[in-house]
Amino acid sequence: MAFYDRKQELARLDAWYSRSDGIMYVIYGRRRIGKTALLEHWLDTRRPRELFWTSQGSSAVAELRSFSQAV
Repeated sequence: MAFYDRKQELARLDAWYSRSDGIMYVIYGRRRIGKTALLEHWLDTRRPRELFWTSQGSSAVAELRSFSQAV
């Protein structure tokens, strides 16, 4: 999938990540505008050793298994 015109958002993620004060950020917006794709692209290209995992809303056992496999 091509990734276009997100330089400003990627730069903002880089700036947030480089801070040393441990602040939590929330990324929000309308559905289907690419929030997850933005984070996945940023992690793949800039932070390849980071983990991005999303819950699927299944049972606790299945969620733990899925998370364990991702780690």
